[in-house]
Amino acid sequence: MDNNPQIEQIERYLSNTISAQEKTNLEQALQEDQDLATEFEKRQRAHKLLDFAVVSNLKAQLESLEEESKVVSISQGRRKRLYTLSIAASLLVLVGAFAILMPRNNLSSTEMAAAYYSGADLNSQRSGETLETIPENYTAGLEALEQNQIQEAITALSSVADSTGYALPAQYFLAHALYQNQDYAQAAENFGAVQASGDLRFSENAEWYGLLACLAQDGTCLDQAQQISTNNQHSFQQEAKKIVKRLK
Repeated sequence: MDNNPQIEQIERYLSNTISAQEKTNLEQALQEDQDLATEFEKRQRAHKLLDFAVVSNLKAQLESLEEESKVVSISQGRRKRLYTLSIAASLLVLVGAFAILMPRNNLSSTEMAAAYYSGADLNSQRSGETLETIPENYTAGLEALEQNQIQEAITALSSVADSTGYALPAQYFLAHALYQNQDYAQAAENFGAVQASGDLRFSENAEWYGLLACLAQDGTCLDQAQQISTNNQHSFQQEAKKIVKRLK
């Protein structure tokens, strides 16, 4: 896909440097080519996340400089204080420019979810198991999910029986399939059930993706985000802190 000439068009589309005719042609191609549509969504999420990270970093630098300016002693002279403040002012102007030129930075809850969602790590769940121990519908579900055959993945993973011992992993990956199918409410319910199980293999990720499923519905998700952001052991603590800041 990286060698596809349409990738350059996607990048120009996302940076708003594409011609009107090219935009129309690309949008038509996205309707007809599922692989291209998947690539477009992946790159769109990357653009949003990059823009979000750039502005967040600039704002953090500004806050740091402003705080530093408060503790500069008078004995160091007014010139140093004015120099520090001038840097902060320059950063403020730069942040403002990003806000004007890159409207994607004003992310809604739904856009934040899209920016942070990276999908399930399918390979890590296959290690340590033999083909004889894995139910066929579970394997078929993972393969369908990996190939972006979402409806097939939902059907296969939904049919994994409790008696196989794979019901919980199937529910976790089913939640991802539902999320990618934009059935965010059901995905959130599945992620919640997996989190409640306390299974260390999945519960932390389920909590994080459950938050994203909540955000994808443009829901009120502050409590969920704060719970993750205050957990020093959580792998997604820093990401949750950024989300909390934007939700407040």
